[in-house]
Amino acid sequence: MFSFVYKRYLILSIALSLFIISNGFAGHFSFSRPNTNSFMSLIGDSFLIDGKPAEASDEIAVFDQGGVLCGFFTGSVVSDGTPHGFFNFTVFGDDTSTTSIVEGASIYEELTIIVWDASEGVEIHLNNTMITPKAAFGIYSPVDSVPPTFKGDNGTYGLDINAYQKPVVLIHNQSNSMEPVKSKTWNWSADSTSTFRFAINQNPAWQPIGNFTNTQTATKSNADGIWYLHIQAKDTHGNFSDVKTASALLDNTKPTLEISNTLNQWQWSANETCTFRFAVNQNLTWEASGNFTSTTRTTLNQGEGTWYLHVQAKDRAGNISDIQSKSVTLEKPTVQFKTAYSENFEHSTSVRLELKLSRIIDNDVTISYICESTDAFLDKDYFLPEQLIATIASGNLIGYIEFTVVDDHRSEPDGSIIFSLQGAENATLSWKLNHTYTIKDNDYPDISVTQIDDPIVISARTKIEDIYL
Repeated sequence: MFSFVYKRYLILSIALSLFIISNGFAGHFSFSRPNTNSFMSLIGDSFLIDGKPAEASDEIAVFDQGGVLCGFFTGSVVSDGTPHGFFNFTVFGDDTSTTSIVEGASIYEELTIIVWDASEGVEIHLNNTMITPKAAFGIYSPVDSVPPTFKGDNGTYGLDINAYQKPVVLIHNQSNSMEPVKSKTWNWSADSTSTFRFAINQNPAWQPIGNFTNTQTATKSNADGIWYLHIQAKDTHGNFSDVKTASALLDNTKPTLEISNTLNQWQWSANETCTFRFAVNQNLTWEASGNFTSTTRTTLNQGEGTWYLHVQAKDRAGNISDIQSKSVTLEKPTVQFKTAYSENFEHSTSVRLELKLSRIIDNDVTISYICESTDAFLDKDYFLPEQLIATIASGNLIGYIEFTVVDDHRSEPDGSIIFSLQGAENATLSWKLNHTYTIKDNDYPDISVTQIDDPIVISARTKIEDIYL
């Protein structure tokens, strides 16, 4: 409880401050005293910002409904370095004799009070919960309404100011990602106890409307395009937050597929980024199953008959396309020798004759063959497998007929073996069905040397490079 003398001292101090600032001050608010004799004074013994006494650098500004600055205060009383949050200032009225100039408020006009919190660098627009009518210092009559109205009676009226900063909205899962999703759920709160109002639309800006509720979550689904969530909070003091906005890209449209082929090479794509799953079978329809992957092509290596390629796509949002199917009728591949003739010396004991398919299939191809020889004897000059069957393994184009040649180290004529393809399983025979392999002799003949006087006569069937006698 202040003593009467101390109260009078404070009032005189405040009045002195009022005299100094009323003639003009440029702080956060730039104020010049208008040339009018219509005024009223506002005085208070409690000026709090966020629950603490205002500092000397904090300011109070009063505006009329037309936005004219008609009252200003700064320099809250500080004693021994401790802020006390006292204030006293004049609110000026309009001089009715100057009809072309608005100097201040009109009689009974509602006043708007804005506090400048210098330490935080923010303006706080006072709402009705921040203004309390009060007999300041137990002496002055309280204002008779909230918000105060301009009296213009040169009287002094008391009130308390308890300014709070506006709340801040926090959106907890705000990513603003352009990664499409089928639905988006947002959750939010504020940095102080608050209620909320919100809107979800496709406009990046929003003029807040509607009632405040305790709702703190919302979901948007069954839509396409960019959607915005706008939220505004109101705290327990009636302060309104800035509008907080988050966005999401929604996609609920199935992708579409296109399938094409070059011979038995098939490829597919979609109208947007997708993964795919597919199947190749002989069924007109497909019960889709399996994982989606990045595969976009396949080769139809099946056997003869009508085959179906079935493809399904899934986009980044999880939308799954209709199944697209294409069919192709495949004939059996053909098989033949790669060449009709080959040869080598008999010291090349392991021989492979290449067989070639017209296309790869997913089954083994077996080929039967026969052979006959000229100047080459079976089980003497060459050996064949027990079964005259060659195999081209599944997934391969090439196979071989394999046999063994005997290097007998005996001079003899060259011999030939003729291989003839007789039949094939999972393939049909083509036109190059015979292959002749020639075994070339690599042995020197015996040499006879006869001396009849001079010179030496040499009889041989081959070239002799060196002879030593």
